[in-house]
Amino acid sequence: MVLDRYFCQKCVKELTKNQRSCPNCGCDNIFVKKNLKGVLTLKGFRRIREKSAGFKKFVIEILKEWQSNKDKKKYPKGVNIYRVINKKDPTKDDSYQERIVDEKTGKICRDIKEPLNKHRKIS
Repeated sequence: MVLDRYFCQKCVKELTKNQRSCPNCGCDNIFVKKNLKGVLTLKGFRRIREKSAGFKKFVIEILKEWQSNKDKKKYPKGVNIYRVINKKDPTKDDSYQERIVDEKTGKICRDIKEPLNKHRKIS
């Protein structure tokens, strides 16, 4: 569900949908703020990263990609990787989540959810 809210661009007063100019300052430049509610499904993306002040690298990374696998007999069509790395607040929410799914069967090959400081890469 998308919820639209309308605002004056000059004085930032909230307006109704049908107002074409601001009754407060007379400005006719209006901007719309859209709020999404519900489940957001992203298709066709590879990587989204968020940077924040005080961090040299990203604080959140979301990755979705297909990869061929070294074991062609076990995974002939490759695997889909879904990964979320959150290091926004290392004392509370730091987390590493990864799910690897066989492209052919849809079977989950690997499913990890753990604090980022306890995560180790598996070679």
